[in-house]
Amino acid sequence: MGDQDDKRIKELLEKIKEEGKALRKLLKALEENADVKYHKPKNN
Repeated sequence: MGDQDDKRIKELLEKIKEEGKALRKLLKALEENADVKYHKPKNN
C-alpha cells in the first residue's frame, strides 16, 4: 500500500465516523419519539 492508499483509507474512516455520529443522533431522536408516542401515554 502506498501513501495515497493510506490517505484515502484515513479519509474514509473519518467520513464513516462522522456519519456514525449522525446516525446515533438520528436513532436517539427516533427512540425518544417512539417513547413519547407508544410507551408513555399521557393522562388526560
